[in-house]
Amino acid sequence: MVIMSEENSTTSHLSVAMTTAQDTVTQTAAGGNSKTLLFYFQCTLVVTGVVGTATNALILYAVVAAKQYKKHVLIFHQNVFDFVASFFLAVVYALRMFIPRLAGASGHWLCMALLSENPIWCANNGSTVNLAVITIVIAFVRFFETRSSVECPRSTYCFRSRRL
Repeated sequence: MVIMSEENSTTSHLSVAMTTAQDTVTQTAAGGNSKTLLFYFQCTLVVTGVVGTATNALILYAVVAAKQYKKHVLIFHQNVFDFVASFFLAVVYALRMFIPRLAGASGHWLCMALLSENPIWCANNGSTVNLAVITIVIAFVRFFETRSSVECPRSTYCFRSRRL
């Protein structure tokens, strides 16, 4: 029985050594892959920004050509916000991919203005506020349209609401 326990301890010791060697190799391989994955992710963001810019530009052109931008102001503003966000998404991540180091005052301002993603966040925040306004306007318009079209029976609630 003593001999078997020595074999088990040797076997478990070898498996720990082999596992440690495998983990080291795996970590080294993952370190090289993360830069490749980051590059592909940035390429995907640039393509998404270019496609979003093109589609929103087409929608803006159609709305302006049909002269509907005065009739549907909030929808037009939503498309403008989406266009700006898509444009800056493409620009920011293209700059991040192709300009590795920034130096001097111009590099500092370029970093603060574009690479910090502030234009993207500003456009997205404006888009969120605009969507909230659209939702509120639609809710109130629907509420008052349905309320005025439905005749209510003689009751205290309807009588009071008609006096106000």
